[in-house]
Amino acid sequence: MDASEAGNDAAAPSIDVESDGPLIVRNCKHLLDAEGNALETKPHMALCRCGESKKKPFCDGSHREAGFCGDPEEGGLPDRVDTYEGKQVTVYENRRACCHEGICTEYLPSVFRPGETPRVQPDEGYAYEVERVVRTCPSGALWYSRDGKRGKNDVRDPSIRVQKDRQYDVVGGIELHNPGGEQPAIPEHYTLCRCGHSHRKPFCDGTHLECEFSDDE
Repeated sequence: MDASEAGNDAAAPSIDVESDGPLIVRNCKHLLDAEGNALETKPHMALCRCGESKKKPFCDGSHREAGFCGDPEEGGLPDRVDTYEGKQVTVYENRRACCHEGICTEYLPSVFRPGETPRVQPDEGYAYEVERVVRTCPSGALWYSRDGKRGKNDVRDPSIRVQKDRQYDVVGGIELHNPGGEQPAIPEHYTLCRCGHSHRKPFCDGTHLECEFSDDE
């Protein structure tokens, strides 16, 4: 190995979003399946984001045959932060960033109440529970503050998890190079589209649920 190759190996992981093409992942040593099992990695990997590859999660060039367009789809929610103030903890939500994983409503339904007003009621749960659930939000749609200070993110190794029939969960602050300009709501963690139909490509917005995206097809 020469000096330039050694330098590349030591480089920080990154993801390049190719226009109308795959996600080019560089120097990410941890690629996981939905159960957390390690998948084989290479210094450079092309991950499918058109939803048509026969080698998911890897790209096999199907985006060209499918005429995949990497531009965001029309529609989607506005880029807006809603504030829900509680006595001990305040929760912030940007619904545009939500991938609809449903962790918040599943694990703390007393606080996270879609369809009600307000949608988030921080005082209906213990502050530590609210903080814990907010930190598990994979997309960065939720964050919190306490005593006027923004809550800290978990410290994690850079990794990408391939959620079955759903999105890519990216954690550990992997730098994203997006020619479309939009950046993650929270750089430490965000979710990227796999189905090819998100309104906010390359980010996931839960459209995989509507189009019934499947890894098996």
